[in-house]
Amino acid sequence: MIRFRYQDLIQQAPLRPPGYLEAVFASSIRRGQDVLMTADAYRAIRDQFPIFLSPPPDPSDKSDPSDRSDMLDPSPPSHEAPPLPTWDTMIANAATESVKWAARGFPLAPKAALEFRRLQCLGDATTAPCEHWRPKLWLRTGGCELCGCSRAKLWLATTQCPAKPPRWHAIPQPKT
Repeated sequence: MIRFRYQDLIQQAPLRPPGYLEAVFASSIRRGQDVLMTADAYRAIRDQFPIFLSPPPDPSDKSDPSDRSDMLDPSPPSHEAPPLPTWDTMIANAATESVKWAARGFPLAPKAALEFRRLQCLGDATTAPCEHWRPKLWLRTGGCELCGCSRAKLWLATTQCPAKPPRWHAIPQPKT
């Protein structure tokens, strides 16, 4: 069974397409503050609304955290990939993203968006990771070979995936 918090589903309802919540509630049961769904129902809804549903993060990373021999992952990825950005480019990217983030008041991505971004970049048991994700970059915390950013970028509401087309977008600023 896959568990979601009822409050999170309701809170994210304005960001969802028509019919999403109805499909979730029709395919699940509610127990207290939890919404429980079978894996088959989850897959059906994920197929119907692929951009809006992601599973809980997979905590099964079996790599040895003490092995730092490949700190910046000099090995090439399994596909033809551009070289990693230079340090100058990565610093410029980080500075630009930091200024945008500060200008909007340091907003963090909502939990559902963060889980979706993690799924898009890191993958899970049923979804392959992005072809540009290099898990051994940045002391094995992972990073993107396109922009050079670490997984910390996933938390910033103002950032967007650098792939063409982007796998995920910046979170729109609420209108006041």
